[in-house]
Amino acid sequence: MLDTYRQRSNLPHKRLVSIAIAISAVTLSACANAPTANGDPRIELPQKYRLSQESLLSTFERRSGKIAVIQTDGNLSIVDQTGKGKVQLTRDAVTRPRQGKPSLFYQLPVWSPDSTQIAFVETSAERPVVSTVLETNPEQVTIERGPNSNSVEVGGDRAQIQGQLQQQRQIPQTSVEKNPRRVLIERSSGNSGLLSSAIYVATVDGKKPLNELLMLSKEAINYLDWSPDGSQLAFSSERADQAQRTDTSTVSLNIVSTAGGKARQVLNGAAAVWHWNSDGKTLLAKVDAAGRAGLSALSLLDTQTNATSALASRARLSFQTPQFSPDGNKMLITTEPNNGRSDLLVANRDGKAERRLTSFSGRVSFTWSPDGNKVAYMVRESPTSIGGVLHMFDLYSGEDKVLSQLPVAAFFWSPDSVRVLTFSPTRPQDMSADFPGIDLTNDTPQSVFTLATIDVMTRNSRQLFYIEPTEPFANVLTQFDRFNRAINLWSPDSKRIVFPITYYNGMNLIVESEATGSIYPRSLGPGTMAVWSPK
Repeated sequence: MLDTYRQRSNLPHKRLVSIAIAISAVTLSACANAPTANGDPRIELPQKYRLSQESLLSTFERRSGKIAVIQTDGNLSIVDQTGKGKVQLTRDAVTRPRQGKPSLFYQLPVWSPDSTQIAFVETSAERPVVSTVLETNPEQVTIERGPNSNSVEVGGDRAQIQGQLQQQRQIPQTSVEKNPRRVLIERSSGNSGLLSSAIYVATVDGKKPLNELLMLSKEAINYLDWSPDGSQLAFSSERADQAQRTDTSTVSLNIVSTAGGKARQVLNGAAAVWHWNSDGKTLLAKVDAAGRAGLSALSLLDTQTNATSALASRARLSFQTPQFSPDGNKMLITTEPNNGRSDLLVANRDGKAERRLTSFSGRVSFTWSPDGNKVAYMVRESPTSIGGVLHMFDLYSGEDKVLSQLPVAAFFWSPDSVRVLTFSPTRPQDMSADFPGIDLTNDTPQSVFTLATIDVMTRNSRQLFYIEPTEPFANVLTQFDRFNRAINLWSPDSKRIVFPITYYNGMNLIVESEATGSIYPRSLGPGTMAVWSPK
């Protein structure tokens, strides 16, 4: 069971734990759902005390929503919070294709607002067996293994190596030294071999055939989300042959009806981010100007008529993604820098400034609380900053609180607006033996985050885990202020969280945990990405 995890001071136990987490599907103790005096079923024990889990009680555990999982084989499935009730939506992913056969995998699962459907992207790419990167006689080589490996190792006979490389027409003979001790050949990556991208919509019970909304040849789809009324999907796409050329790439913002039909390209530039208004008909879009570093346009777009109203043109905007308030009547934007400083503003739905929240130097990331009463924000003071101090501005009282002094890189509101889930970059050498949470990293982690939940009223922070995110999840954290519009890490009842990790021996796992860390976490099985339904 997962309660065999130990603090970092007892890391020798981690090998035993890796076996336990892979085979366990244990459940929360029934007391996690026992109401307190004020009706709140949440348990919050002192930080280092945790309740064990009893697998026999999973039948009686109160479920909250469903979890979409991208499996390690590239397929998509739906499970409940215990890892049970699995519905397999796709079965045809090919992550390790044979020579001459294209790979195919699924990504970017996004729940519909009513949680009855899920949209996702199918990507098909043809990749050569190996690329031209070769190392001979290296001092030290770390070989990644497993189904998601990006490298292979060849060693020994020179003639055999040369024959393999010549047959694949990757490098000339002279590139291989005589009798190498070791040869490392890296597989190709990126979108250079992209064949197509497609958007599918599926019912979560898996009883209806997948509905293909569109297919794009030689284009990559890198983000999508639903309109609040569920009638449309907005998505960004990029030509595959431009994906690695940031100086000339063009990203398009597109709209497609979930009832089917041709997609409409509405805006394009070097980058495009947006947020839906709650009316389901209006987008607030920020589009970076191609070839004009740092300049952006901010526009309101009527998705019914394609009419565009410019709020800013060729401006220097100090934020990544704009956001409407939950009721759609306000928006968060910034002013252009003046003497190196910008203002974070609340504006009306037409973009007219109504209130200044704070002044800052750098680049700000912000999210409105689901109840619309608070704004959490974090400022990166320089492009190289890995995070910043997390603040919360109370729109009623005008109070600006510091929620965390740790450099927060990403944060996500709970649906009830009571807690914020935070991810703080942590150097492996700074991982403490006195850490009050649980170490879920492998023995030699490359990228570590401290995962914590913070009560925004009391500012009580619960440092729950050290984790190393999977590659897709790391991408979400890097661009969290875009992805948190569509990616839910919280359960609908705000009691639990889900997150994917890279654990012992490169194993990718989906972990589910009670939000205060007062109950031991559990594994939902192998996977690279997980998204909780909103309902």
